[in-house]
Amino acid sequence: MKIIDIATETDIEKLNTLIAKVNADKTHCHEYYQLSVEDFDEIEKKIIFVTRYCNQITGFLSLHCRNSFQNDNEGTFEVFAHPDFKGKGYGSALIDRAEQYVIKESNIKNLKIAVLNNNPRAKKLYIRKGFISLSKDHKGEWFFKKIKD
Repeated sequence: MKIIDIATETDIEKLNTLIAKVNADKTHCHEYYQLSVEDFDEIEKKIIFVTRYCNQITGFLSLHCRNSFQNDNEGTFEVFAHPDFKGKGYGSALIDRAEQYVIKESNIKNLKIAVLNNNPRAKKLYIRKGFISLSKDHKGEWFFKKIKD
């Protein structure tokens, strides 16, 4: 059974361990990324959803409201999936939960995510979830989805 909830400060160590495992396969955009207590301070700017299976964190999605950019109604996000749980629907469930949050509880209207070229599995997931390619370069591709007007 997949359980999705909002991460808390008590999850930091487990989330950072998962980040290290995901970064080891070189398919993630962040070369170095770690969470800190400050990531949980301002929920209006960032929220982290986690999936759990038998009390193990199997993945998480970090959603950021980018009000420092041109469009304060845009959210960017990252998805981290435990290597043992890839392809089992956890990433898809996290995206669905983030979209529900955006629709009901935020001023975000559009979502964007960057995907490295060496991660075709992630690209297929975002296309399947209704994201469209926004731009490409030698490292990767940005995907975009309008969530609400």
